[in-house]
Amino acid sequence: MKGSIPQTLGKYKILKEIGRGGFAVVYKALDTTLNRTVALKVLTAPPPGDPTFLERFWREAQTAANLKHPNIVAIYEVAEFEGRYCLAMEFLPGRTLAQVLQEEGALPPKQVAEITQQLTSALDYAHARGFVHRDIKPSNVIVDDQGHVTLTDFGTVKPAEGTRLTAPWMSIGTPEYMSPEQISGLVVEPASDIYSLGIVCYEMLSGQVPFSGATPHVLHAHIYDPPPPLTELVAQIPEVVAEVIHHALAKKPEMRFANAGEMARALTAAVEAAAELAPEAAAARKQDRATVPLSKKLTPHPTRITGFPRRVVDIEAREEAIRRAVAAERERKTPAAVEKPTPLPGVRKGLPRWAIAIGGLLLVVGLLGVGVIVYRPRMIPLKPTPVTPSVLPTQGPVAEATTVWEKDSAVMVHVPAGDFFMGSRDSDDANADGDEKPMHPVYLDEFWIDKYEVTNEQFARFLNEEGNQEEDGVSWVNVEDENSNIIHEDGQYRPRSGYEDHPVTYVSWYGAQSYCQWAGKRLPTEAEWEKAARGTDGRIWPWGNDWDEDKVNSRDAGPGHTTAMGSYPDGASPYGCMDMAGNAWEWVADRYQEDYYQAAPNRNPQGPSQGVSRVVRGGSWALPQRLTRCAGRFEFIPWVRRDDLGFRCASSSPSP
Repeated sequence: MKGSIPQTLGKYKILKEIGRGGFAVVYKALDTTLNRTVALKVLTAPPPGDPTFLERFWREAQTAANLKHPNIVAIYEVAEFEGRYCLAMEFLPGRTLAQVLQEEGALPPKQVAEITQQLTSALDYAHARGFVHRDIKPSNVIVDDQGHVTLTDFGTVKPAEGTRLTAPWMSIGTPEYMSPEQISGLVVEPASDIYSLGIVCYEMLSGQVPFSGATPHVLHAHIYDPPPPLTELVAQIPEVVAEVIHHALAKKPEMRFANAGEMARALTAAVEAAAELAPEAAAARKQDRATVPLSKKLTPHPTRITGFPRRVVDIEAREEAIRRAVAAERERKTPAAVEKPTPLPGVRKGLPRWAIAIGGLLLVVGLLGVGVIVYRPRMIPLKPTPVTPSVLPTQGPVAEATTVWEKDSAVMVHVPAGDFFMGSRDSDDANADGDEKPMHPVYLDEFWIDKYEVTNEQFARFLNEEGNQEEDGVSWVNVEDENSNIIHEDGQYRPRSGYEDHPVTYVSWYGAQSYCQWAGKRLPTEAEWEKAARGTDGRIWPWGNDWDEDKVNSRDAGPGHTTAMGSYPDGASPYGCMDMAGNAWEWVADRYQEDYYQAAPNRNPQGPSQGVSRVVRGGSWALPQRLTRCAGRFEFIPWVRRDDLGFRCASSSPSP
């Protein structure tokens, strides 16, 4: 009972109860030996059906006591008194973040970014040491009067590696803040904490969690439902800030930020960008409010601003793009009759995958290591009945026709004109995602495409001629990152020794496009890339339908970084292209639209005419096998620069 408070537990004098959960109660207590005030967490009862809980709690709490970080509550002692397991922790003055939100309501974006920076510092520290918190929520965050933030309840963290929640009680966490994989009983990794932190940020900005109500409803929504757009809940939230939060809430763990610090840097950059553009956006709103009013009154923050500041800001174009986004979101919220495509023969109807439900989320974005993403509404056109491929012809290796491109000395292979099957269907590929459907025939004119990804040596040569220019506020390639394999010294760019023939990475879409133009080529279209990767028979990987880790540099068996061109010759595509699965993700020319295949032209498709993000293909050294499939589609904002993202060029002819 709550009223039954012990007077002492061992050397601790109980002063008062300060918190209570399902399996533990927390007291303010005095360590009579050291005359020190502590927070004493006492287990009241182990979860039912787990006889090993106490033993595991003891072992894991002792390990967690070794976490020493200014934003993590200090654990002084793990002990057993009178048959009770106790955790003595640092007693922190201040209020919980839950109390702050209850008393003050939603917080301004700048304050949210400051709190997030401190929390992510704690999480990165814990994650680097193999721990996942698993219960990130406002009541586990203490904020003192000086704004210092401390993450508490680290006594019940779990080792990150191999942590799988299987028994019903083991979905430890608070329903409103739990990740989809945590709810589903899957392996819980650091990305789960990023999702929970995204929920906390969502609540700090809007004053409410995205999903509330009965627990079964909340758990179902985390797995299947996209969160309501923040900018619809609070008009004053800058869209670029909301975009970061929605990215952290991606249903797929691998679609979230790569680490907690990346999320904090993205949020800080978004807040600064919004603040910098606020005066210009306010002036533009005075000029024109005719289409979709962005706000009924001016506020210190622009209502909807997307992207980082450019050197020359076209306010009118930006505002028009913002209005279109608002209108599209409103249209998405209005139910409409949608004609469903005729099912493909042989497709097995299974349970819907939660990964498809979210739709339109982007991956990690870098700005000198800073990420920003765009959460975009889905535009759902009427869907024509797709042409169903009845028989997939088998394509063996073709005679490789090559040419050497004079400008950059790249070997290019010929892909003849003709039809191929683009996309996926469930009957052939169990990992097929919604944006890959339906599988459909596409005719392409002949083209030539680089046999290998563009290398560090080639890109350095380009930089020495053209310089490392900026577009949309970021340089073409991030040479400032310590992991970059292109070095800028004494006014010259050169590849890092030993990495000359590795694919260039940390390159933005603008950098990739500019290189191809410099060389007299272009980025391949999405359709061209896929045909060059899989040929005409709809195979899953460039070499066939059976996974083979010896034919690809991926997370499953690779060295953990890029490899030299041609290191996996047995993984060549039917036309002889190398590394179209794994090694480095590859930019293509097309804009991304989740449901583009529902109405795409079947002859030389060029991608959607509107949109912000660009398609990337092929997976990378850092990703598992299912993300290296030929048909897999992903999206990044054009200024993303990652250590596993590169490109190759294409041409409609064998010479300029």
